[in-house]
Amino acid sequence: MSKTKYYCAPRFGHYNIYRDDGDGSSTKVDDRQTKEDALKEVYRLNGWDYERRAQKINKERKTSI
Repeated sequence: MSKTKYYCAPRFGHYNIYRDDGDGSSTKVDDRQTKEDALKEVYRLNGWDYERRAQKINKERKTSI
């Protein structure tokens, strides 16, 4: 059985967080006011390291300047 994946999507001025049920449907599990907060929660739910992602993005921005 594969691990459940979570994702966020904009909805009327905020961001809903959904769980992919694996059968083509999704279930709303939470919502956040900002995209940043929604992404942090999605990363936490998926077991990913959000801080590593932020460091990687900052490093890429510095090298592209």
